[in-house]
Amino acid sequence: MFETLSALASGTGILLTAALAGAMVLVWDWRLALPALVAIQISLSTLLVNLHGVPAQWAVVQVLVVGLCAVMLA
Repeated sequence: MFETLSALASGTGILLTAALAGAMVLVWDWRLALPALVAIQISLSTLLVNLHGVPAQWAVVQVLVVGLCAVMLA
């Protein structure tokens, strides 16, 4: 799963993730913040798996927990 998203672990992907986090703060709307939070978590999990060698199972669990929290808050 995270091998297909390896573009998010590049310099451009990191900048896009930072821009998304900045947009969350600037817009300050929960309808944008919840999907953006899940997208940021997916991007950071991809970064952890591809660059730092974290097992993919841990990254999937982190993404699922953040997704569940976003669904509960929605």
